[in-house]
Parts: sequence; structure tokens; C-alpha cells
Amino acid sequence: MAKNKGNAESGKDKSAFLRNGKVNMPVAKYNAFWTEKIQIGNYILGLVKYLIDCEKLKKISGVSMEQALATLYFLVISESYSPSDEKFLASLSEARQRWENHRTNHPTLNLMFDEIMTCVLRIPNEREEIIPLIITHATKFQPPIRDFEDINYLNYLGQEIKVETPQDLQVHLGSGSIHLSPNPKFSILDCGELTMVYTFLKNYIKTTSHMPVSFLDIFHRKIQEIIISVRSSNPRVAEASLLPVLHILEQLITRYPIMNYEAIESLILEIDVLRRWPIPYGSSADRLVELLKDEMKSPGNSMINKLREEFPMIDACIPLFESSYDTYQKQEFRRANAFVFLDINESPEVGLFYKLSLLNRKHREEKLRDIIQNVDMGRTINFTAFQSHVLRLMIILFVFSNHHDINIQDVSYLSGLSPENVFDLYKRVILIIEKAGEVEVEHARKLQEDFFLELLVEMNNFSCDDSNPLTTALFTYLSNFSIYTPQFPIHTISIIDISQIDEPLPTDTDVTNRTVDESIFNLQAEKSVNEPLYEVFQRSINPDNAFHMAPIKIVLTGSDQIIHRFLKSYVRLLERKNPDEMDIRIYIVPTYDVYNTLAQYLSTIDSWYLRHIYVPFALRPWVPRLDSKEAIKQMKKDPQAKDIIRRSVALDPSSDGGLREDTLPFIYSEALLQDYIMEASRTLPISIYQVKCYKGEVNDATLPDIVIPFCLHIRIGITAAIRRFQEKNEGFKDKSPQDIMECKLFRYVPIQLNMRLTQMDLFGIEYATTESATRVIYNMNISNVPCENDKTTPAIPSAEWLELSYIEPESAQQEAAYMKRIKSKKTGDTQANVNVAISTLYSSLHIGSGYIVMSDNSRGMDILVDDVLYGPFSGISIEPLKQENGSVMYLPAMVYLEPEL
Repeated sequence: MAKNKGNAESGKDKSAFLRNGKVNMPVAKYNAFWTEKIQIGNYILGLVKYLIDCEKLKKISGVSMEQALATLYFLVISESYSPSDEKFLASLSEARQRWENHRTNHPTLNLMFDEIMTCVLRIPNEREEIIPLIITHATKFQPPIRDFEDINYLNYLGQEIKVETPQDLQVHLGSGSIHLSPNPKFSILDCGELTMVYTFLKNYIKTTSHMPVSFLDIFHRKIQEIIISVRSSNPRVAEASLLPVLHILEQLITRYPIMNYEAIESLILEIDVLRRWPIPYGSSADRLVELLKDEMKSPGNSMINKLREEFPMIDACIPLFESSYDTYQKQEFRRANAFVFLDINESPEVGLFYKLSLLNRKHREEKLRDIIQNVDMGRTINFTAFQSHVLRLMIILFVFSNHHDINIQDVSYLSGLSPENVFDLYKRVILIIEKAGEVEVEHARKLQEDFFLELLVEMNNFSCDDSNPLTTALFTYLSNFSIYTPQFPIHTISIIDISQIDEPLPTDTDVTNRTVDESIFNLQAEKSVNEPLYEVFQRSINPDNAFHMAPIKIVLTGSDQIIHRFLKSYVRLLERKNPDEMDIRIYIVPTYDVYNTLAQYLSTIDSWYLRHIYVPFALRPWVPRLDSKEAIKQMKKDPQAKDIIRRSVALDPSSDGGLREDTLPFIYSEALLQDYIMEASRTLPISIYQVKCYKGEVNDATLPDIVIPFCLHIRIGITAAIRRFQEKNEGFKDKSPQDIMECKLFRYVPIQLNMRLTQMDLFGIEYATTESATRVIYNMNISNVPCENDKTTPAIPSAEWLELSYIEPESAQQEAAYMKRIKSKKTGDTQANVNVAISTLYSSLHIGSGYIVMSDNSRGMDILVDDVLYGPFSGISIEPLKQENGSVMYLPAMVYLEPEL
């Protein structure tokens, strides 16, 4: 790519490279763009000019207009500028004038794009007026794709885009469209920049701390529109947007209470219609209706319940002071609210999470300084205890404010109460709220009014310690609030680096002394994973720990191998313990340029996860783009953009291109991560299986040499052979499978396998056990989670079977010849016909368990388990990994929306 030259490099005009719109801006200038926020107004103006020019010419000269518009949207709605800056206002004014003049003289090509442009150009000056448009964008999603006929949309220029042939995919991808899943979509709704609208809404409401009635009216109308569309035989609108609408409404109400009873009642009547709809729509609506009914009885009830669920230490009277500083340091790790497991050596992109942890720590320290910076108690204050104390005070003040006018004397008095007295008040407040939830609305309100009048009188019996230095600090903090709505604390994040490849932990029982019926515990769990995970689990086992009832939130980021390494320790620690006894929640966060099978799957079943986690973290759309004026082929590769992202997340902020952790890409990434671990409340159980591996004879009476748990997939055949070749030849590690197969040094001979499999029906019931069958296998996939390149029936992770598919050598040759014809554009078949033709070359089965054994004992069989290479073995057996009570063990993956499986 041509390098950017001119005034930008000479330093005479730092914004020249922005006005020129170079996609391949140097790393240092990318750093300056976010760190110094130089002339963002000029860049916004340049984007508007580009969109106008493309629309006039009806031609795209480089970057797709969808991505250009998404970049424009992101920059403006992020408010990463000074709205009073004269240069910014001048640029924005010119951009608005140019757009209005253009639209006056040229007809609208796409209504949605015009809405976005109107929204973008009015945000800095007319925030309240454009809120309805912001909510529309926050709740508008692409309809789910059922087949290839669904892959079409009107682009910015009003052209209908369809995917009918394999060549169409390449054309659209080359134009800058985004390929997100096995069913690709090419719409601005898939662009990561639109994730910003949800944060914008929360920041807007935060200034009032209550849900505005005007917001509820907008959601009310949206639900009515969806109901009308379904009644008019257009269910696609409901499939696309209903669950996101219900989700965002639930989350906003949970954070910001509704103080208007009539508004709640009206909303209940509308959502009640949806309760009779099929799962997941009806069940999601039912959950929201119950939440609204509780709000009718006691405003803020859902907020208080969420606080108690996420931070149960509020309900424990923890000593305010540490017994010693050493104890404080030793316990700090266990006090984290979420634990991020990563491998720093896997890719440079994991440096992002280290910067997020730095930003997270800075937020916590600022909060701590704001409250106790002037307090000198002579002892170390337990931050968790102090945070819980402040939250209890806020809850008491909030609930009292619903029944009694709070004045400055009340705040002063409560600030001086001892933590024990505040805890006693808090427990009584919670008790009356719980009693109110058991009666009808009218009785609930009367019950609370009478109670709080009595409690106000009784409070005078408590003594206030005005001389305590902590009293002044608390009073200063609380007196800054005009509305006492508790704010959800930032989750404390702890990074756990498992980059150390260490020796496996010893097995629980000596292999030579085990019988076949005994539990086989040879899972090769690694100390770097096992020891911190054990520490995390310990706090839930110990009832004296303040975090005993807190959910264990674990974030897994990186490749399939990270999930596999974690799974081995997870299974080891929970094999003899019921996981249901602990509230374990697993959050899957992808990493840029690193494939993660489970994250990919979650993005296909949860549209909110797709937009707010998968796209921002897997694709990192924070590179400002305009028109590179480069060839499409170069745009497709865009290696310099990748380099920008890699170096921008470098651990050292002073390195060339390394961003500070307080720049917008990091601030917003941390906000997305915080939202994920706070708001994703649906559990998708990912079934866990075990593969028993044998180096000698394989039968029911033989002990396996090793037992490996897995939850994603197993690969046997050429895929495993390629990985073994890469392991033996360092120079080929970064080569693609296709490059290796074409290499003269690589030799692969298909393997002959003897298989005895238990087949399952779609209800998870065993219906057939195949007799021993021998097949020559070119490649075999055994999937629990669907993969992007699966050629047959997609797996269902929560089902009680695996999808086994294999292709024999002759069929593999036919597939290779067919793919060659596609690449050379010698076929006019539709994409649907291509998929059918290729899938018929594979044999596919639903299996619950089975044996797969090498027919030739002189050869060994390598296997890829969750993308980790094991072997060689003479044979394997596969079966569900069950707990002592007979139930299948599962990995609780967290999603936002109730999945429709």
C-alpha cells in the first residue's frame, strides 16, 4: 500500500492525513487520532463528502459506504470531541449544510441511511430530539438468515444485493462487506460501530437516574409495531427485533427505576399480549412482565435485586477494617468480580485485556479516592466492606425517598451511623420490600408507607458519630447526589495469564491400581490454570468468605485451545462436586484475528452478542476509514490495518502506536465487557464429553492411557495430519492448510478405521448401535459446537448427541475438483446448490458414544481435540462426561437473549 506523504508527515498540518482519508494511516498517526483527538471534525466532514460523492456518482471507490457511514456514526455518537470547540463546530456545520443541500437536490435512496445521517449530524446540538432515532438504531437488527435466499438487502445506493453464487461472496467481500458467519450478511446493521448507541442511551438516562416516561412511550410504540407486523403476516420483523427490544427494556429498567405507575401499567398491558407467543419470545415477555409487576409494588425492586445478586456481600456485615495489610493483599485476588483467562503468548491482541485491567483498576482507585482520600483511620479499610456499606446507604436513601422527602439533615444523620446500625436498617428495608412482593399492588404500597413512617421514628434511637472522620467523607460523597438511585459498581477484573505450558498435575489415583469401574482422573490439568481456578472456587466453598454467595464469573478469551486448557481444570475440580452448588458463569470473548468456535456459534444464535461482543472484539472496528483509493484486492488484505490494531494494544503505551488505556477504543471496550458480565443472564449449557485414548488394545475391559474432556470438536484424518506436520516443521506453522497440502514435503495416506457407534434420534434417545464397520477415511469431524467450515448438519451444543461426519478419499477428490471449478468461475450453480452438492459427499450421523479404532496397528492415529493435538493412538472411545448423579456435565456459557434452538 502506498504510504501517506505530505503535510501530515512534515508536521505542518496534523489533520492532513485525515482530510485525505487514508485507510493505511501510519501507526503513530492512528495513535494521535485517538490520543490527541486531532481535528475529528475534519474527519467527520471528510466522511460526509465521501458519502455525497459516492451517491452522486453511484459508485464506490474503495471502502463500502456502509462502513464509511458506520465510522461516521461511531465518531459522532461516541462524543470523543469537545462540543464547544470552534473548529469542530465549524466542520460539523459545514458537513450538515453540505448534506442538506445534497438531499434537497437528490432524492432519498435509502430511508434508513437518511435517518442515520440525520441522527449523526444533530447529536452534538439536539440530543433530546434525536433520542427516538437512537432507540430505533439500538433495537433494529437484521432478520435471521434461514437459507441463502435470505441473504439480500438494499445497499446505500439502493441496489439490491443478493448472494446466489459462490462468486457473489467474493465480490461483496472485496467491496468491504463483512463476513460474520456461515450465513454471511452485508448490512450496516452488522457493523460494530453501531454498538455505541446502547452506551449512549445509558449515559443519557444516567443524568436523571430514572427511566423517562418518554423512553417508555417509544418502546411502547415499537412493541405495537412488532405486534401489528406479525398480525399482517410479516413475522420477520419480530424475529429480528423483538428479543433485542425486550432485552434493552429489561436492562434499562433494572438500572433506572420507573417512577410513574401509569406508564408501567400501560406497558404491562402491551407486553402481556406477547406472553402467549412461542418460546423464546413468550418466555422473554413473561420475564419482563413479572419484573414490571414488581416495579408496580415497589419502584426500584428489580434494581435492588440485581445489586444483591451481583454483589451479595451487601447482605453480609463484613468488618470495615482489615486485621492486617498482609491479609488484605493475600485476599485481593479472591475479591475480584470477574476473572479473565488468557494466554499472553497466543497473539498480540490479548494485550487489549491487560489495558482493560489497567483502566479497570484506575476506575476503582478513583472511586476509592473520591470517598476516603481524606480519611486517616490508622488502619487499612476493607474496600469490599466499605463499598457494601455505601451501597446499603444508597439503597436506604433511595427507598426512603419514595415515601419521604430527603433533606441534608437526613443525609448527615445516616452518614454518621455505624456500619452495624446501617446494616440493621438495610435488612429491615429489604424485609419489607420482600413482604410487599407477596401481596397485591394496593396493599404493597400501603404496607411500605406505614412501615417507613414507623422506621423514621425508630431511627432516632440510633446514635450518630459526627466526630468520626469517616462520617465527613461519607457525607461529602452522599451530599453530591440529588437523586439517590444506586449506581452499579464496576466489576473488578483480575487477569490470569496461562501462557506457561507446565507439567500436568498428578492423577488422583495411580493408574496401575485402578479398576475399570473407578473414576479415571488422568485429565492432564495444568498448574497455571488449575491453581488460580481452585483459588476462585475456594471462596464459594467457604461459607465464612464474604464472596461465598457471589457468582463466579470467568471470561475466556482467545482461541479454542484456551477453552480446552480451561476445560481440563474445570472438569478436574468439579468431577466429584455438583456444579449447580456454585453459581458459575462462563463468558466467551473472542480476540481479533484469532478464531474461536464457541464465540462464532454464539454470534449466530444471539444477535445482541453478535453486535456487542463478537463484532467489537473479533473484528475490532475502531480503525478510522475513508477512501484508500487503492485496488479492491489490496483492500481485502489490508495488512497495515491489522498492524495498526496489533500495535495499538501493545502493553507499553509509549511504544510506537501504543495507545493509552484511557483512549476511546479501550474505554468503550471495557464498557462492553462490563455490560456482558453484568447483563448476560441466560445460560446456554454446552455439553461436555470425554475421549478415552488407547495406545494398545481397545475394548471395554482395557483401561485407557489418557482421558481428555472436550466440548467443541474432534478432528481425525488430514486435519490432524497437517497439524502434526506443522509441529514437526517450524517453518510451516504459519502456513495455511491449503499451502501445506500443496507442499511436496507433505505426505498423507488416508487411514482405515473400524467404527462401532451408538446412534441417537433428535430427542436424544438411543435407537441403533451399528455393527463394526470399516471405512477408509480421508477426514473426520466430530462436532459438539457448529464450526464455520462444517459441511453437514450443524451440531447443537446443548443436545445429547454429537454430529459425526466423514469423507472418503474418492469423495474428497470430487470435492477438491468441484472447489477448483468454483475458484476458476467455471460453475454457475447457486450457493445453495453448491452446499447441497458438497454435503452429499459426506456421511453424517448423530452419535451418543462409540469406538473408533485403527485397523492397521502399525500406524498411529493423531487427533485434534478442541484444536489441541494429541496422539498417536491405536483407538479412542467417546462418551458424555457424567457426574455422580448421572447428569451430563456442562459448561455454562452466558448469552444475552434466550436462544431459539
